[in-house]
Order: sequence, then structure tokens, then C-alpha cells
Amino acid sequence: MATVDMIEDLGHAGIETGMARDALTMLEKSEIDLLLTDVGLPDMPGTDLVAKALETRPALPMIFATGHSRVEGAQTNDRSALVVKPCQSWDIAAAIAKVVAAQTRG
Repeated sequence: MATVDMIEDLGHAGIETGMARDALTMLEKSEIDLLLTDVGLPDMPGTDLVAKALETRPALPMIFATGHSRVEGAQTNDRSALVVKPCQSWDIAAAIAKVVAAQTRG
């Protein structure tokens, strides 16, 4: 099951792109509440995507998806989470709940 399908099955709207540059454009033009990115994107690492996104949206919650148990260079704070692939919808639900709860707390 595709990640965006899992997100939508959880009751959230999802926008999908396979390229980091397209994601940055979407962040500029759309109301995006959360960024879920793979670490290995074709045009730049997901960690670089997040760093660029945080330049203009410093409070943006983010979720990293990867096949590894940790990500070098990943944000490590309450507004970030790591989902290890292959993942299930409950893994994504838990990650969303974590970063949204942190955002609600301020």
C-alpha cells in the first residue's frame, strides 16, 4: 500500500511527489500541515529537503521514512518522527500523533 494511501485511509489529505524540488514548490503554494519524506529521494536527500523547508516553515512537523533505524542529519525534536520501512498504517498514525501533539503543545 502506498504511503499516501495510508495517510488518506487515516483520514488525512495527502499530496504526493517523488522529487524534493516539487515538494518545496508545493510547500510554497499550498497549506501543508506536515511533511513526510523518504530519506532517499532522487534529486536530494530527504534531510536536505527538510532543512530547506524549515528555512521558511520552522515549525513544520516532519516525518522521515527510511529503511534504517536512524537517520544521520535528521531533525531530532518533538516535531519530528522516524518511520522505519516497510511500515504499516499504524506506524504512520503513531508518528503523525507524535508530531501533531508536539505542535499543539506549542
